[in-house]
Amino acid sequence: MIDKSGTAVPPPMERQPGSERCNGSAGVTPVRTEDFSDASPVQQDTNAGSGSPPRRSLTAREIMKLTVIGLVLIMVGASGSYGVALLLPKEYLARTELLYTITTAEPTEYLREDRTLTTQVLLIEGRSVLGPVATAFGLPVNDLAARVNARVVESSKIIEVQVVDPSPDTALRLVEAIRDKYLDNSTPLENKPALDFLNVQLADVRERQRTARPEELLSLAEREAAVLSQIDNVRMNTFDATRARTVVPAYALDEPVSPRPAFAGATGGLTAMLVATAVIALLARRWTRC
Repeated sequence: MIDKSGTAVPPPMERQPGSERCNGSAGVTPVRTEDFSDASPVQQDTNAGSGSPPRRSLTAREIMKLTVIGLVLIMVGASGSYGVALLLPKEYLARTELLYTITTAEPTEYLREDRTLTTQVLLIEGRSVLGPVATAFGLPVNDLAARVNARVVESSKIIEVQVVDPSPDTALRLVEAIRDKYLDNSTPLENKPALDFLNVQLADVRERQRTARPEELLSLAEREAAVLSQIDNVRMNTFDATRARTVVPAYALDEPVSPRPAFAGATGGLTAMLVATAVIALLARRWTRC
């Protein structure tokens, strides 16, 4: 085109559809253009390569959409996790506590004492204890081992033994059997034969008392008293030598320990919040691109 003075004028540029979103008509400040005709080639290249694509601000409607999307994602994550937790089988816990005493004849330095208690925990969780218990309950040893947890209570000589099972009664019977087997294994072996022998002698004396003549009852009674005294002595020595004993009888918790729907819902909600943040950032970046 040529104006009245004879100067050539470039034709007006056609407006591209949708360009109003980035040229200020939608409430966004128009992008200021500069004339780089007098700039050096280096300046022109720098301006051409350093600029990022123009962007606009989010509208109120778009902000509302992003907010709704985020809330929906969080609610779906939290409610989904909560619902799944409700469908999982419940697990009940039974617990008992044992006191393991370090005798005065042994070193009682902290490190050695700690190793001794750790050894007892390994024995409780080992096959020497769990094997017979698993056989008695008809369970695989590995399955029972996965349900058992033994630990030393911090800064103490108490060993806590826990068992989980879908049935609280079964969990209680399992922890009792594990405790009894461990205590049986921890009893000094040298006292068992003597105690068994004296029990046989006591049973024999009492059997003879049923058929004894009156004149023999006095001597049998004295014999019975002597055997009972020896049994008491052996048991006392065994008790003194026994290093582990029960301090808290076995009991089962009334409420299941897993699953925990509230915890699962909170965890699912937090995870969904992270996902929602990433989705909102991605959508906002795409929507504001001109």
